[in-house]
Amino acid sequence: AAARFSARRGLTTSNGQIYNTIMNSNAKYVLFIVTGAAVGEVVYGAIGDGIWRLNNRGKLYDDIDWSKWESLYKDEDEEEEEDEDEE
Repeated sequence: AAARFSARRGLTTSNGQIYNTIMNSNAKYVLFIVTGAAVGEVVYGAIGDGIWRLNNRGKLYDDIDWSKWESLYKDEDEEEEEDEDEE
């Protein structure tokens, strides 16, 4: 009877399985949509970030070579230490 019901409605076996798994309960369907949206957003965000980093390579904060700036920080630290010693 179940096969005749799905054949009459034009549902294939895979569509019937999808219906029985996901859409036979409103709670399951909402959970599926919310979970799908969250996973989709993570994937979309990762792809977007990857494209952004690819197009802006060498211009981002992570790309800064901090060894070039060490001398500035060392000079400032030495001056502060000298000021503290004088007081």
